[in-house]
Amino acid sequence: MRGFRHEETLAWFEKLRVSDSADVPWDLLRGRPAFLGPGQLDGLQAADQYCGMLRAALEEDEFGGFEAHHLLAVRPQLRYPDGFEGIVLPGTMAAYPWWPADGL
Repeated sequence: MRGFRHEETLAWFEKLRVSDSADVPWDLLRGRPAFLGPGQLDGLQAADQYCGMLRAALEEDEFGGFEAHHLLAVRPQLRYPDGFEGIVLPGTMAAYPWWPADGL
């Protein structure tokens, strides 16, 4: 965020690091942390949503069902001309009960 001063945040990180009370591998932090503004995370948020849709479509829920309708709704946004089959091995998607018999 432009204009936001992170000195207090950095001081809190240092206090946690030296106290050994936090379950964080502080030895991996080799430099000053970078702070991103909300506008810099838009693509990451979209990727997170797509991953959630993919997981819901490919993993059975506790009732043995799949939730593929969200993933199928965004199919036109995929970059591959033939949709999902361009991303996975041929025939993989046909193994799912929600996949249309004649494909997409």
